[in-house]
Amino acid sequence: MCRTSDTLLGVRAVRAAITALALAVTACTPAGGPDQCDRGAFRSVQLAHANRTEVTLCGTVVRAGRLRRSRSGTHRVFVVDVGGNDRVRIDANVDIMGEFPIRPGEHAVIRGEYYYDGPGQDGVHWTHRTDRGSHPPGYITLDGVTYR
Repeated sequence: MCRTSDTLLGVRAVRAAITALALAVTACTPAGGPDQCDRGAFRSVQLAHANRTEVTLCGTVVRAGRLRRSRSGTHRVFVVDVGGNDRVRIDANVDIMGEFPIRPGEHAVIRGEYYYDGPGQDGVHWTHRTDRGSHPPGYITLDGVTYR
C-alpha cells in the first residue's frame, strides 16, 4: 500500500529528474545575456556524450589554433578551458562568420552545437549564423566582442 508521503516523494523525484534533463538539453541557454553560463549544465551534456545538443559554454582560451581547410570551409580551431582543466575544442567556420582575432588568456563565451567523436575528441561547432535549414545560430564572444 502506498502512503501519500511516498507518492509525494516520488512526484518530487520525477520533477527533479525532469528539471535536470531540461538543463542538460538546453545546456545553459543564456537567460539574461550572452555571458551567463552554467558550467554544470554543459558538463552534463559532455558526460552524456549528447551529440547535436545546443550548448553555451564559457571559459579561458588556452590555445589559439591556426586556420584549417576542410570540405565544409575554413575553420579557426581553438581550445577553451571550461574549468577544472576540462578543455574543449571549438571549430569556428570563418568562411561564414569572418576572421576574428584570438589569443590565449581571453575570456570566451561560445554558443554552438556539441559533438562527441570519441574519448578526448569532443567539441563545439556551428558557432556562427546559418542560412541552411533551421539550425540555430551560434556565436563566439571574446573579451566582450561578439562574432557571428
